[in-house]
Amino acid sequence: MARSVAAAGVTANVVGRLLRGCDRRTLIGRRDHAILLLLARLGLRAGEVARLELAAFDWRAGELVVHGKAGALRVFRCRVTSVRG
Repeated sequence: MARSVAAAGVTANVVGRLLRGCDRRTLIGRRDHAILLLLARLGLRAGEVARLELAAFDWRAGELVVHGKAGALRVFRCRVTSVRG
């Protein structure tokens, strides 16, 4: 898990339970699951996640561009996986 998750005192076990608690059969559950993954795996801040737009994702390159504090840009390499319902 990302440093921010550990710094917040959230264990991998707790993150796993949160992820399993999302009902990925629904749109809201899939959204919540994606948000939790961005927070836990990439260590994004809540505000960074809230400001994300689809244009931030370069699906072909497998990258996510995040506008962080003070306008700083961070680029994350993301593994593209298949979507399961």
